[in-house]
Amino acid sequence: MKLVVRFIFFLAIAATSASVSADISVQYHDDREDRRIQVAEMNKTIYVPISAVSEIFSADKYWRQESRQMALHIGDKRFILIVDNPIIESASGLHHLRTPVLYRSGTIWTPIQFIESVIDSFVPEDVVWHPEINLLSLTIPKDNITILDMEFTAEYQETRVIIHAKKPLRFLTDKSKPGHLIVEIKGGQADAQKFTFPDPNGFIIDTSAENRDEDFVLDFHYHAGAKSYRIESYDDPPRIEAHFFGYDVDEEPEPPQIRDRKDNTTTRNYVSDFDLIVIDPGHGGKDPGAIGPNGTYEKDITLDIAQQVVKQIEKELGVRAVLTRTDDSFVSLRKRTEMANRMNADLFISIHCNASPSPKAHGTETYFLSLAKTNEARAVAARENASLKFEMPGDAVETMGDLDFILWDLAQYEYLEESSMLAEIAHEELAKKLDITGRRVGQAPFYVLNGAYMPAILVETAFISNKEEEKLLNTARFRERASDAVVSAIGRYKRLYDKKMARSQ
Repeated sequence: MKLVVRFIFFLAIAATSASVSADISVQYHDDREDRRIQVAEMNKTIYVPISAVSEIFSADKYWRQESRQMALHIGDKRFILIVDNPIIESASGLHHLRTPVLYRSGTIWTPIQFIESVIDSFVPEDVVWHPEINLLSLTIPKDNITILDMEFTAEYQETRVIIHAKKPLRFLTDKSKPGHLIVEIKGGQADAQKFTFPDPNGFIIDTSAENRDEDFVLDFHYHAGAKSYRIESYDDPPRIEAHFFGYDVDEEPEPPQIRDRKDNTTTRNYVSDFDLIVIDPGHGGKDPGAIGPNGTYEKDITLDIAQQVVKQIEKELGVRAVLTRTDDSFVSLRKRTEMANRMNADLFISIHCNASPSPKAHGTETYFLSLAKTNEARAVAARENASLKFEMPGDAVETMGDLDFILWDLAQYEYLEESSMLAEIAHEELAKKLDITGRRVGQAPFYVLNGAYMPAILVETAFISNKEEEKLLNTARFRERASDAVVSAIGRYKRLYDKKMARSQ
C-alpha cells in the first residue's frame, strides 16, 4: 500500500487568524478512492485538521471539551493532543513539536511535524514529508517486505508462476470466483507497484496484486484452457509455486512430438502435433471497434463468435483452443500475437466485423498478412490498425510504408503459403455457411498479425456498417453459423496439414 498526499496551495485568506488555505489531494495506491482535504499554513507552518489526520490513518478521535484535549487512536496506539501546547503524549512518552496544536473555528489543527515525526514512529508505513514539493508519502518499509519478486514461465500445457520470498510463507486459496485463482499469502508484504505482470502469459490472462492488512493477495485470471492447477510452498529457497495445466493434473499426457517446421521431421512415426489454436476476438474494452448504424459494437459480436469457436474446436476437433481475451477487456495488438508465440500455437485467427463509408458495402472477407494489393484492402487494414490509437500517445496513427512492412513480413514469410491456404479455406466456408456474398481473399498489413510465428489470418465476418448485415450479426443463429464456418475451415486445414506431415515421414 502506498499513499501520496499532494499539497496544492492557493491564495485565500482564512476568516480566522492570518492563514493561507491549501487544498490537499490524497491519492491512494490501493482500492480506496482518492480524496481532497483542506489544510492551512499558519505562522509559516503547515497545519492539518485532526479530521484529515483521522481519515488518512483510519484513526478514531475523542474530544474532551473541559480539558481541551484530543485523544487520537491509530490502531492500538493512542496520542493525546492539548490545545495551545506543543507536547504530544503517547505510550512511549512525550514528544515535543516546534509549534503548538491550535484550535480554530471549532477545529483542532496539528502541525505537519506531528505526522512526519511522531505518527511515523508508530505506524508500519514509512511517512516522509517533502516540503520542497509539498508531498507527504506513506510507503511500506523495506524491512517489512517479504515478497521479493515473481517469475512467469509458459511452456507446453503448463504455465508456472514462482513467487520468491525472503522467508518461508504459507497461503490460502480461493476459487469461488469463476476463472480466477486467488492466493492469500499469510504475512506477505510487497512493493506491489514495482511488479510488472506479463499480460497475457500462457494460461494467465492477467494478474493483480495488493497488500491487504498483513497479507499479500494475488488474483490470477486464467484461461478456460487451464484444466487444473497445483500450488505449493517451499522453504529452501523460500518460494511459492503455482502451476496451471492444460490437462487434469492426475492424468498428465505424454509430451508432444517435437517437430522442426522447417524440415518437417519428427523423431518417430508421425503423430499429429497440431494441438493448439489461438482465437482472437477483435477489439475490446476501451476499443469498441466499428459501431453499426443501430449502435452495435464490433467488440461484442467478435467476442461472442470467438467464444463459440473455442468451445466447438475443443469439442469437435479435440484440439485445445484459447482466447486472447475472455471478456470486455482491452488487449494490445502486439500482446495478442505475443501470446500465440509464447504458447507455440499452430494457428492464429483474428475475428472481426467489417465496416465501410458506403452503407451498401456487404459480404464476407478473409485476409492474411502481406502487402496490400488493392486500395480497398489498404482501407480495411487502416481501419483495423486504428486500434493502435488506444495504446499509443496521440490520436493519429502513422501509416506504414512498404519499407517498414518488409521488417514485419519477414517473420510471416515462412508461413505465407499456409496462411494463404487457410484464408482461402476459411473464405469458402464463411461464404457457404453465412449465405452472404463472398467478396475476396485479400492480403494487407494488419498489425494484429504482425510477428505471428505460425499461419495467421483475419476474418471479416460481415459489414456491421450495413443495416441488414448488422441485423444478421445481432442474431444468435448468424453468429453460430459464423462460428461453424471458422471451425469447419480449421478442420479442413488440419486434415490437409496432417496428411502432408504423414507423407513426409
